[in-house]
Amino acid sequence: MRMHWGWPLGSRGRSSLLVVIGSRLVRADFDGLSEPEIRGLWESAAPAGAGIAELVEAAWMLGPRERRRVHALVEPVATLGLAIPAGKMAGLQGTGLGRALAFEAEAISGIGPFDAAQGWVGSGTRDGLNWYWVSQLPRAEVERLVGLISPKGATVEGILHPGGLPRRLGPGSGGWQRIELWDEHVVCVDGLAPQAARVRIVEAPASRSGWEAVGSDAFQPFPGERGILAATSALARQGPGVAQVLEDEEVLREWLRGWARELASDGARVPVIRPDHAAAFGAGRRKARPIAVAAAVALACGAHATWTKGQQSGFRRELEEAGRPAAELSMHRRKASELEVQLNEARRELKGLEELRAYWKDTLDREHRRHATLLRVLAETMPEGVMLAGLTEGSGEMRVSGVSLSPAATGLGTRMGAAMESFGWRAEPPTRRALGLLPGGGPWQVEWTLKAVAPPPGGPMAGLTNLATGLSREAARTSVLAVGLPGRDEGGGR
Repeated sequence: MRMHWGWPLGSRGRSSLLVVIGSRLVRADFDGLSEPEIRGLWESAAPAGAGIAELVEAAWMLGPRERRRVHALVEPVATLGLAIPAGKMAGLQGTGLGRALAFEAEAISGIGPFDAAQGWVGSGTRDGLNWYWVSQLPRAEVERLVGLISPKGATVEGILHPGGLPRRLGPGSGGWQRIELWDEHVVCVDGLAPQAARVRIVEAPASRSGWEAVGSDAFQPFPGERGILAATSALARQGPGVAQVLEDEEVLREWLRGWARELASDGARVPVIRPDHAAAFGAGRRKARPIAVAAAVALACGAHATWTKGQQSGFRRELEEAGRPAAELSMHRRKASELEVQLNEARRELKGLEELRAYWKDTLDREHRRHATLLRVLAETMPEGVMLAGLTEGSGEMRVSGVSLSPAATGLGTRMGAAMESFGWRAEPPTRRALGLLPGGGPWQVEWTLKAVAPPPGGPMAGLTNLATGLSREAARTSVLAVGLPGRDEGGGR
């Protein structure tokens, strides 16, 4: 651990920023003034294999355990930009708008709308689209984070992604623009109108080509040079120019001061996930109910067993005093043995319930990630000349159907099989059927089948909804016109 410098703040208001960037942890302590300055700064390597809550806890433990208001800047937080037709969100506001955004974000973040803790802000309107900047974490992870560091003196006021600081870095005045390079995102911040800084999230790492065009489209015309900020020196080498790097202490300090000022201001310009402490405690009580009930049963059984032993002692005294037959003592001993058997059975049932809960939690998580992974593969690797027509699931099979201009294999099945293998699904060779609408017999209706190696049991997951049925000849003709006709059949790729 490396400590730069620091001193206590006495009775003044205290705040801290806890930063998790890649394998790096940072804690910065500030005073409570309107222009906060760093009063303590610590850095350390992140522990390997730790979850988000443990990483934030480790960052907090870099400095003294004292009462502070805390914001956590955590790179694994899902941050995304949503462009939604203005009419679709008409009339929605507050909780209703937040829930609608959670449904829209699910396909990107992979977090179910009812399981998501999120923050969001509007990011302007353009070409009839409302732009929203959204941050998300699983609600259970937020509750766990609060539960870990709150007893250690921290009051968690918000959690957010470290990208998109809507403030100028360094001296200067007037408009500015900045490109930020993170492990999984490129963030474009347009500060030409500082009171309404626009942020666009490019959901691709800087190492992937093509993000420059998307990023440039997010900026307003600007005659000056755009600043570049990189989380690491490795990312800086992938950027379009000379970048400021957060590994440089002076850059880090300026960046931390900018975030401290932004989070201390009244205006909400960044999507902060605000923990609902009352709801978190309520959720903790709800989750604790099965355990509490089981504990109460075990306690009652234990008390009953203790009571039974006392009864046995009383019976022994009565037998000694009254000379009762030994058969009566034997009967009470048999009752005590039966109660012991019942207690052991209750313990086994409790263990089985805990294992079943863990199994279904893992099963639901895998099912959710499986569907999200399949949709991502289809979106990213659908070959040219092939149009998706249907997606069904049932009886341990998923069928993906499409229309292809070429009878040759497209390789989509291989890519789907590779992506879904870890979920216990195997890709079968595709089947083709000529629709006979074009010379040569084309187009072709192609169907790829994914089969479960071990069919999952029925229960909470009902499978994907049937998105489309088989194509009629007229629908196939329309599909061919949509994908375009080549001059001749080139054979396609593998």
